[in-house]
Amino acid sequence: MVRHPRILFRRIPQTRRVDRCGRIAALLVALCASPLDAAEKPTVEDVRSAWLARQERVQTAVFEWSEERLFTKGSIDDSSSLANGGPYPPEDASVVIDSNVFGFDDRGRVFLETAAWDPPAGGKGGKTIYRSAFNGQVSVDYFPPANVDFAVGTIYDSDGYKEIRSIGIRPLLLVYRPFAHNMLRADLSTYSVLPDDAAVNGIRCIILRQDAPPGRRVQESYFLDPSRQFLPLRFLSTHSGKPTVQIDIEFTSDAKFGFVPSGWKLLFLRPSGAINTSQVATVQSVAINDPISDDQFEIEFPPGTWVRDARTKDQYIVRADSTRRRITPDELERDLSYEQLLSSDSGGMNMPRWFLGVNVVIVLLLVLSLGYRRWRRYRTV
Repeated sequence: MVRHPRILFRRIPQTRRVDRCGRIAALLVALCASPLDAAEKPTVEDVRSAWLARQERVQTAVFEWSEERLFTKGSIDDSSSLANGGPYPPEDASVVIDSNVFGFDDRGRVFLETAAWDPPAGGKGGKTIYRSAFNGQVSVDYFPPANVDFAVGTIYDSDGYKEIRSIGIRPLLLVYRPFAHNMLRADLSTYSVLPDDAAVNGIRCIILRQDAPPGRRVQESYFLDPSRQFLPLRFLSTHSGKPTVQIDIEFTSDAKFGFVPSGWKLLFLRPSGAINTSQVATVQSVAINDPISDDQFEIEFPPGTWVRDARTKDQYIVRADSTRRRITPDELERDLSYEQLLSSDSGGMNMPRWFLGVNVVIVLLLVLSLGYRRWRRYRTV
C-alpha cells in the first residue's frame, strides 16, 4: 500500500533558530565521564555479541515516524550564480513530514516510504513521495509525478538494497541489523574501545572508534551504553578530525523487546563546524516480529511510469493496459518527449522526420516521372 506523507513547509523565526542552534551545538559536546576500571572495561567482542543477540531476537520490524528537516541558508547550494540570484535555500527553512515508514524481515527484504528531502523555494524540490523496496533479489524504487509530468521507476542491477546506506534509516539498521547480509554489515574488527569514556545526554558511554591507518581521513565512532546491551546512543563521523555527521538515538522501554528507538537526531555539519542540515525524527508506531505482507516488498509500476531496467539496459513506458512500450536506443538518442513516445509504437519514432519527408518527395517524383512517360507514349501513338 502506498502511503502519502503530508509535507508542511514553514520558515523558522529568528529566535527559534538561535534556540535550535544552541541545542544542536550542545549535542556536539561529548562530556567527559569517569572511565570504567580496566578490569571491567568491555571489549569489542562484548559489543559484537550483544549486537548480534539483539539482531537475532528481532526477526521483523516496521517503524513509522514523523520528521522535521532543517535546511540552513545555502545548505543545498551556496553558489551566488543561481537563477534566483543567491544561495539555495535563500534563508533557513524547515520541512515537516508526518509519515515515514521503514520495514525489514529476517530474509533480508526491506521497504521504505518517505518524501523527497528538497526544501521549498526557487522552483526546486517538491512533495515527491518516494518508495523503494528490496524483495531479496531485486532493488526497485518509484517516484510518482511531481517535478515532472510522469512517474519514474528504476530496477537496479545489484544484489542488495539500493538505499541501504541512506543516512535516514541508519539509526534503525544500527540497532537491529548491524551485521545482516545486504544490510549495514558493520565490520567491528577495524574498531577499538577507547580508554576514556564520554557522556551522551547524561548517560555514560564507552567509545568504539574506527582505527585510522595512515592516509585515512574519514573515521567513525560509536558511543555505546554498556548498561543496556551496548545500545548505540551516538554515531559520529569525522573528516580529518572534524565532525561531519552525527546521529543521536533515543530509546524507550518496551516490556517485550527491551529498549526500542523512540526518535533520533541527525546533524550534517560544514567544515567550519556550523550546522548544514538536520533531521529530528519522532517514532509514531512500532511493530516488532509481526508478519509483514509480501506485497510490502514489491513495487508494481502503475500505467504511465517510465521504467529504467539496469539489469537489461532496457527502458519502457507502462501503458494503460499494463503492456510495455519499449523505448529503442535510437529513440533515446534523439531525445524524444514522453508524449511522443507514449503516443507511438515501439520503434515507430525511429525514422527522423526529415528522412520521411525526403522519401515522400522521392516517391512523388517517381510517380510524376512514370506518369509523364506514359503520357508521352500515348501522344506518340
